[in-house]
Amino acid sequence: MEYLYLVDKDDRVLGEISRDEAHKKELLHRAGVVFVENEKAQVFLTERSHKKKFFPGCLDSACSFHVQYGHTYEQAAVIELYEETQITTCISFLGKFLLDESPDRMIVAVFRAISPQIPVLDLQEASYGKYYTLNEADSAIESQLTTSWLPHAWQIYRNFVPSK
Repeated sequence: MEYLYLVDKDDRVLGEISRDEAHKKELLHRAGVVFVENEKAQVFLTERSHKKKFFPGCLDSACSFHVQYGHTYEQAAVIELYEETQITTCISFLGKFLLDESPDRMIVAVFRAISPQIPVLDLQEASYGKYYTLNEADSAIESQLTTSWLPHAWQIYRNFVPSK
């Protein structure tokens, strides 16, 4: 069973909770996303697997994850980035936000990774992915079905990575 951090709205740890209970009771827990850029400053977005319980087939970042109890946001980001894309690289923390849109209640950390590696997707997580220019990604996020967290995370990312 996977255990997560139970947190308050200020991200103070209150204890641990099972992932199932966090979702069933809509309790606030930690999560994160990683946006991956290539050397052309294009960003990799994915279509979530249609087998996913939440947001199947929706547009998402290269990697979205829950922070397992015992890990920091950064540790979870590095582990999940590798598990979901086979990419190993340095990551940069960009910020956090509170997502409080039923059924999602999460503090979400946003990270940026720059890598020349081609993502190799875990098909349990994502069925498809491709690189977008920043303007193409803006349009896709605005016009397609997305996860509840992607537009908020994208806004933080775009504050750090403006169009050229």
